[in-house]
Amino acid sequence: MKTALITGGGSGIGLELVRLFAKDNYRIVVFSLDQNELDDLKQELTAKLSHENIHLVQADLSLPNAAKQVFDHCKKHKLNIDVLVNNAGFALWGEVAEQDIAIGNKLLQLNIVALTELSQLFGEQMKSRGAGKIINIGSTMGISPIPFAALYASSKAYVNAFSVALAFELEPYGVEVSCVEPYLTRTKFMTTSMKNSAKPASSDEVDDIEKMAHTPTMVAEITYNGMNKGKKVILPGKKFHIIAWIMRTLPQTWIAKFVYKQASKNM
Repeated sequence: MKTALITGGGSGIGLELVRLFAKDNYRIVVFSLDQNELDDLKQELTAKLSHENIHLVQADLSLPNAAKQVFDHCKKHKLNIDVLVNNAGFALWGEVAEQDIAIGNKLLQLNIVALTELSQLFGEQMKSRGAGKIINIGSTMGISPIPFAALYASSKAYVNAFSVALAFELEPYGVEVSCVEPYLTRTKFMTTSMKNSAKPASSDEVDDIEKMAHTPTMVAEITYNGMNKGKKVILPGKKFHIIAWIMRTLPQTWIAKFVYKQASKNM
């Protein structure tokens, strides 16, 4: 039986991926911050998998050294990870100068440092075995600078670039790395991030953005299919292939200026 480790697998895209892996009879390992979500997930998974094939751990991956603790837990319980999904992350909206520095550091620790260390630790194991898959959840917002989402967009720019570079490094050893670059997705991640930022979004603003967002089910299905096809970059939603191409083609300052002007109207 193969084993999939999904961080942030208690809700949103992570949860939908857990369901897809469980459907294909993977052993499930999830690290998530929310114990209530894990309790609900355990109840759901027990109908599909035996107890020994469900490992759900409450953990704050935004803390220093969290990745090593995840790795050590898997070693202790003899869990050989065949697929690593670095899904956990969060965003902050508003001007950087108005953000809480401590929260900003937690964002960078989770979105960049933990993801990198998990990729290194499990990537080394996979390389030595000559097999494995890593899925890193990047973002379309990581393609260009995004004013009022500078920390989040920049962290995802790192994930996008790091993942593709890592894909080429590990490919000769039989390890596949996929970077998913979704558009806005209708998850608790998005709404919580908007409400917890320096200038919390109103309910109407959250509703307007949710109308434009993809469903986590759609994003997860496209991600899962792309992983099975060995794609290095996965772009959920066909029309966003065009948007991504435009964003990569235009000068970054043009895009940043356009986003700044549009966002300023609603600030």
